[in-house]
Amino acid sequence: MLHPTRLLFLTATFFCGLAFAFMFPLVSLYLVDEIGTSPLVMGLFLTSMVLSSIVVSAYIGKKSDQGWRRKRIILVAQVSYALAMLVFIFTRDLAFAFAAAILLLSVSGATLPQIFTMGRLYADRDIKTGGSLFMSLMRAGIAVAWVVGPPLAFLAKEHFGFNVAFSLSLISALLMVAIVMLLPEIQATEHAEDSATVKKGWYRNRPMVLFLLSTALMFSAINMYINSIPLYLAKELAVGSHWAGYFMGLAAFFEIPFMVLAGLLGPKLGNKRLMVVGLGFGTAFFIGLLLADSVAQLLFLQLFNGVYVAIIACLGMLLAQDLMKREMGMATTLFNGAQQVSMLIGNLTVGLVAQFLSYYAIFYVCVAVTLVALLLLLLVKEEPPLRQTATPECAPAG
Repeated sequence: MLHPTRLLFLTATFFCGLAFAFMFPLVSLYLVDEIGTSPLVMGLFLTSMVLSSIVVSAYIGKKSDQGWRRKRIILVAQVSYALAMLVFIFTRDLAFAFAAAILLLSVSGATLPQIFTMGRLYADRDIKTGGSLFMSLMRAGIAVAWVVGPPLAFLAKEHFGFNVAFSLSLISALLMVAIVMLLPEIQATEHAEDSATVKKGWYRNRPMVLFLLSTALMFSAINMYINSIPLYLAKELAVGSHWAGYFMGLAAFFEIPFMVLAGLLGPKLGNKRLMVVGLGFGTAFFIGLLLADSVAQLLFLQLFNGVYVAIIACLGMLLAQDLMKREMGMATTLFNGAQQVSMLIGNLTVGLVAQFLSYYAIFYVCVAVTLVALLLLLLVKEEPPLRQTATPECAPAG
């Protein structure tokens, strides 16, 4: 795993995750504290940002499968992200910030789907054994970034202000640009029998549709937990909300080894089968939240949380790619889009349930949602294996 190209992929995903981890946890505070928006305007801003990213990423994902250079897409996406950070640094005007979110951050949303698609194509081509492990390590790079990124972002904001935090995000994005320029251009190559096959739209691919619905639900459950746990601790358990940060950090710490383990076991046991196991851990986690009444118990439950997120985040992407082997760029984009949709579902559900019931009641919804996600996943029929589909198209030059 010490091959230079593999190290470049792993480093690129780390800095990409770090760039996002320095910015996204602070966006809501930036809008309210710096720009002076109301909570309603903040919600509309974030919703518009997510929706625009879904639309633009889906379009770019389709074009990448039709021949657009993935490496070029990633470079443009990260430069767009860096420009958005410059806007956030130098303006406190809502209109400019909104324009940056819609026009620039929406393009940057293509980064992760495309870098993971390139990684999968590279693994299929060059890694005879351990391709699944390589993809798991790439995903673990994101997890590591999110272990260190948010705490550093809040420290930078607390001591130096938003501009320093956004500057760190900008630097991370530019470092990824420099790294990606060293990667080889890798595109999928259709075989003769594939080119004769008319590709149907993903919405006509029943297994893919079922899987995307399952993905949106399984990630919405974890988003509901993340959004509600600080308020649940403060309002209903009467303990410090700062414990939520420790819970999230501990869960992310557990994710890393289990992502590697999932990558090792995936080819042997099957990605779908392991995802069923992961959803079992997720269901146990949310049931545990209903039963736990102390910080110690909640800390212990983060082990189940870490296993749950590690498996669904890592193997979920691989399963999505396997369900659309001839359109991996679109498959990865759709998987990423389903996660973004889960943010909208989670935010809306938390608001409604907490408004009319309680924060504790949200955990009942999480249990129900994971069970429905499990049922949908069981209905997914996997495609038979497809031959190797990646070849290099140019030298490793930028």
